[in-house]
Amino acid sequence: MSFADEILEFKKLQREDAKTLLTPGCVWATVKDVDWDKKTMTATGVEDELDYFNVQLGLGAYYRKPEVGKLVMLGVPGLQGSDTFLIECEAFEEAIFVSGESTFVIKEEGFIVKQGAENLRTILDDYDKQFGKLCDEVNKIVVSIGVTPNVAAITLIKTEVTQTINSRMKTVLKEN
Repeated sequence: MSFADEILEFKKLQREDAKTLLTPGCVWATVKDVDWDKKTMTATGVEDELDYFNVQLGLGAYYRKPEVGKLVMLGVPGLQGSDTFLIECEAFEEAIFVSGESTFVIKEEGFIVKQGAENLRTILDDYDKQFGKLCDEVNKIVVSIGVTPNVAAITLIKTEVTQTINSRMKTVLKEN
């Protein structure tokens, strides 16, 4: 093997060694505090009791807000503590999934579903209002020969739809 070949082999081994330093190690930790606005947290290692600061809670497409005091698994590149990121969590308060213009948020209180500027909850509220208007207009119909609409029944249906279904939707879908 020539000297040039040995240098190439040495460079190749250095590149492979550098890649292993970037390989994440996994650390179990307990959530100490969360800054949801910055999408970061501080966690304390279970075994070494070291604090990991500015742990990333996601990378843009998927974020989770872990519960304080709960167990999490962290990815620690090169086991150096810099650029630490959340891999998994025992429990979370909120999660955000983003795909282009679509956003799906899971909260303890319910869900938020958005596509661009449209919010599914707002769409359903608008539908509810339009359905109410339809019922009001049907109630105005007067038939000169035959049976007229049962205004009391239509009003009851309108009330059931607007109160019962809308109330149920509000328990699942949130505006913000």
